Amino acid sequence: MAIESITGKPVTTSVPAKPGVKDAAEPKQRTESGVVTDTVEITATAQDIKTASAAGAATPVVNEDRVAAIKAAIQAGSYQVNAERVAAKMLQFDKQLPDST
Repeated sequence: MAIESITGKPVTTSVPAKPGVKDAAEPKQRTESGVVTDTVEITATAQDIKTASAAGAATPVVNEDRVAAIKAAIQAGSYQVNAERVAAKMLQFDKQLPDST
């Protein structure tokens, strides 16, 4: 689509390429054999994210010791439910839900 000026004539704008300007998006490097290769540098933030992600993946989601203790208490009949704590957690969860009205 051409842009027209107030006079009705098409406006053409061309920007000549500057010699010697390299494209910043494509850093190139020459190897000893003279072959041009692409390079990628990973930022420190990206490396930290990768490290944290790996640590999270290595951490078990379930605390097996706690589950085993609760199972044993249930089987022994000594497990007590704290009704006030359950109610408080339910209210806390309800406050986080979006309002449906």
